[in-house]
Amino acid sequence: MRRSIDRLIAAVRAGGEPVLDLSGRRLRGLPEPVRELTGLTGLKLTGCRLAELPGWLEELTALTELDLDDNRFTDFPGVVALLPNLRVLRLWGNGLARLPGTIGLLTTLVRLDLAGNRLDALPATIGNLTRLVELRLSGNRLTELPDTIGDLAALTRLEVAFNQLGALPATIGKLTRLTDLLLGGNELRAVPETIRHVTKLELDHNRLVRLPDSIGDVAGLRELRLSRNELTELPSSVGRLAGLTVLELAQNRLTRLPESIGDLAALETLDVAHNRLTALPATIGGLAGLTELRAQGNRLSALPPAVGHCTRLTRLALWGNELADLPETMGALTGLTELLVAANRLTTLGGWLGGLTNLTQLDLAGNQLAELPAALRGLAGLTWLFLDHNRLTALPDWLGELTALTAVRASHNQLTALPASIGNLVHLTQLDLGANRLTDLPAPARRLTALTGLSLCENRFARLPGWFGELAALQTLDLRDNQLTELPGSFAGLTGLTFLDVSGNPLVTPPPNAPPPPPMMR
Repeated sequence: MRRSIDRLIAAVRAGGEPVLDLSGRRLRGLPEPVRELTGLTGLKLTGCRLAELPGWLEELTALTELDLDDNRFTDFPGVVALLPNLRVLRLWGNGLARLPGTIGLLTTLVRLDLAGNRLDALPATIGNLTRLVELRLSGNRLTELPDTIGDLAALTRLEVAFNQLGALPATIGKLTRLTDLLLGGNELRAVPETIRHVTKLELDHNRLVRLPDSIGDVAGLRELRLSRNELTELPSSVGRLAGLTVLELAQNRLTRLPESIGDLAALETLDVAHNRLTALPATIGGLAGLTELRAQGNRLSALPPAVGHCTRLTRLALWGNELADLPETMGALTGLTELLVAANRLTTLGGWLGGLTNLTQLDLAGNQLAELPAALRGLAGLTWLFLDHNRLTALPDWLGELTALTAVRASHNQLTALPASIGNLVHLTQLDLGANRLTDLPAPARRLTALTGLSLCENRFARLPGWFGELAALQTLDLRDNQLTELPGSFAGLTGLTFLDVSGNPLVTPPPNAPPPPPMMR
């Protein structure tokens, strides 16, 4: 290792790029020959297990970038504050417990990364770093920010996520160039009304109970993340955020959304999952740019027909609500690729669903469906179809026309037989038919040779067909709780099995010529 370090130093000394990268080397200290590299502009020492730096480092006055990430510094290396031209300083992932006031001497800094340490306070002198553009403090133990943070007039990005901040200083409003403010994972209960200029505001994982009306005055806001707070309502002023593209409100206590939310014509992502919403406002149809709507885990009993005006939607998540039907206007959502409506109260599906020809994932599990509309045969691009926990007594013959399917779940229904056309689904890798009333597999199912996972548990199989061993790609096979007394000799062909469960069957002999039990067999 010493020789390789010497070669790197020699290359810099010979007039190469004035950057020395010793990252990943287990150094006991900074090698003495580095002292001679007075023209060095960059020194990278990530992951070197360093706990201190030599005093002679201050002689490297040309240094503009110093990378000390992922080392073992518990005290700030004081010599660093004596580097007169330092522009970038990285100390992520050390054990720093305090930051000395001398940090304020580094007035040439434009980027400072102190994330992932143990800092519980910042010195007031941090405000001297008036050229700082980016300040990263996430993953520390800060309970407050000094008022002097407002003196960082050049700052465009401030990251203080996952600390213990209970409040923000009003002076943060002085940061007129600030565009990205990341404050997730703190204990904030309020947002200063002085924040007016940011374009990205992350406040998720806090204790916010309300937003100020002034939020609507943050005219340039593009992304607003407020998930996992204690919000019960949104101010109507949120509708003035004309440029907003992302609004995340998941896991709050919202019971309604303001009508003005429909004014957010630029919105692309709306996440209101896991709240207490009983309805979505009809004005949601005004969200002409919406591509993703996440409203799962609420108390929605119906959707407004106006949702059909959101014609750019590609992903719609509505599982875990109380929906008894879906409006026919959803037939206009022809760009949908994912429709997730599991765990609702659907008893029928409209034929309009067959017009959503771009669908690749359709989750209908956990409803009260007794049959599937024939219109679904038009969903030729479907790759996932989840039908488990319904009231189906049969799968339709046309299912075999959906030849792009790779995963089908139809467990916990009342199926007594499978259509022969299932053999056309030659791309299937996962098939779950557990907890039905099946007694046999149709012969064409032998063509399902791409299957890696198959569950036939809790059915009424007394035997498996002799061709079963042709499903040679199988890795997991669940046959528990049937009426099997033996397994076919072709079982010996299932050499790739890593999981096999035959418990709860009256087997009298092991399968003839079977391979040794796989490691996870039970």
